[in-house]
Amino acid sequence: MTYLHGYYLEDKNDFKAQNYFRKSIKNGMPEPAAAYWLGFMYETGRGVEKDQKKALEMYRIAAKAGNKEALEKLKSLGEPITTN
Repeated sequence: MTYLHGYYLEDKNDFKAQNYFRKSIKNGMPEPAAAYWLGFMYETGRGVEKDQKKALEMYRIAAKAGNKEALEKLKSLGEPITTN
């Protein structure tokens, strides 16, 4: 579980991080932290090309799965928040 809480990002291995996070959200039951961190990577351009649309998509997936950081991020960006 440490990987989902930023281990790959702290280790500065962005390639491993994005691959791990992508796998975690493609299994049909997305890991909320993985979706949040992938959104962060898209928003900031860390390890991937900046893409606000993909960042918001990942934050929404994370928020729907119950990630509080994603809910706060969407709120701070002025995005509509739906959790159902």
